[in-house]
Amino acid sequence: MYCVLKEPIYKFVDRLIRTDKVLEKKDGVWRSFCTGINEELSILDGSAKCSRRKQIYFARDISSTEYAEFSEACEQDKLYNDTTYIHRPYIWKNWDINLDICRYFNLLESDAFETKETPWNTFYHDGKKWRSSNPKYFREKKELTKKKEWLLNTRFHIVETTEFSYYDVILLDFETKQKKYSKELSRITIPQNVRLVRPSDGTGQGTIRDIAGDPWNIINFSETSTFDCEEVELY
Repeated sequence: MYCVLKEPIYKFVDRLIRTDKVLEKKDGVWRSFCTGINEELSILDGSAKCSRRKQIYFARDISSTEYAEFSEACEQDKLYNDTTYIHRPYIWKNWDINLDICRYFNLLESDAFETKETPWNTFYHDGKKWRSSNPKYFREKKELTKKKEWLLNTRFHIVETTEFSYYDVILLDFETKQKKYSKELSRITIPQNVRLVRPSDGTGQGTIRDIAGDPWNIINFSETSTFDCEEVELY
């Protein structure tokens, strides 16, 4: 049978004596499914399972009492020599990676949030001096206050590598015509006050920021998704 789950097209090949396999068709060419780095293919009864091994990282939230420590490290330009963080270089443009924790301190201590407008406009009429409120001042002050509040609410995390991993699982079921995504995690001991995270392009839900400004996705092991599969005939 041939199974279409949007794109690409998949098919199961029963090779009798030799190991069965699954192929996927991309750009008009049939290629082996699930043969990449850290990927393992399992042929089950009427389905195929692709397990992709991925690294787990710990993200520890920086409390307000620790800001002084990092502020001093920024001033001495040695923050990144004292901390451990790892990220992959595929961040999308809509994520502000420039807001690292050092720039955070610089912005809060600068005059970036002080309005340059005056609250009153002065003018003369019939030889008398008059003044009126300046709408630009109040509009700019409101915008800058909102930006500063957002900045103050920004939380940073120390992200550290671990020896643990999990599996992103894709199950192609050729009987029920479905494709299911899930995550599998072996039992591990998780320290208190940490989150399990993975590198992110910044577009996912539940994204957090490390001290370098890079985005990380919180790993949700209870999250699964299923896509319908449609059987088609190829000519």
